[in-house]
Amino acid sequence: MLTMTYEEIDSPITRTYLAVPDSVGIARHLTGTALHTWGLGHLVEDTTLVLSELFTNAVKAKPYAEVRLRLLRLPGVVAVEVWDSSPEPPVRRSADDELQSPGDDDPGGRGLGIVEFLAHGCGWRPEDGGKVVWALMPVTPP
Repeated sequence: MLTMTYEEIDSPITRTYLAVPDSVGIARHLTGTALHTWGLGHLVEDTTLVLSELFTNAVKAKPYAEVRLRLLRLPGVVAVEVWDSSPEPPVRRSADDELQSPGDDDPGGRGLGIVEFLAHGCGWRPEDGGKVVWALMPVTPP
């Protein structure tokens, strides 16, 4: 397991949500606002996509439970962390599974692959009886 140690540039932004589909959009909006506030508006598209994938997985893991979002601006990266109360680790579909299902019209099952593609690093850790799934989004020039 990859562990994260870091020195924050700004104070972290932390919010707690109910694990329902509507919360994903609210979390996306908060993430976009934070990035603009930090002068990183050019990262909104990729970062909110990654956040959506992580948050949607948390909603599916424990519907109607608590989900926590934490955003951190670190040297060279923005950390996106999503906590849910399920202790089960995230599962990425194997290449064989991706070829067989979901179907081309089914948007499910590809989220962690998207996160791995867009993020500088990603992983998970147990925390508070559940887990945190995180991604490090590279801070690139605009």
